[in-house]
Amino acid sequence: MDIIINGRKKEFFSSEIGYEDVLKLAFSGTDLSEHRMSITYSRSRNPPFRESGILSPDGEKTEVSEGMRFNATLTWNG
Repeated sequence: MDIIINGRKKEFFSSEIGYEDVLKLAFSGTDLSEHRMSITYSRSRNPPFRESGILSPDGEKTEVSEGMRFNATLTWNG
């Protein structure tokens, strides 16, 4: 399915996605070991259903839906 990460369409092939998955898709090939990122997400199926949230690095995952949007931003640089 197609999801949107930082405004760019990415293909994802699992029913759940977590913090590390989003980072790999958003910043593939970049060493982020000294950085902290903030990841928010939102999805909209058919109105009025809308859901949003935050992914944290603790292993939490959320169900993925077609067209789901993620924003990954740098919040701390070690």
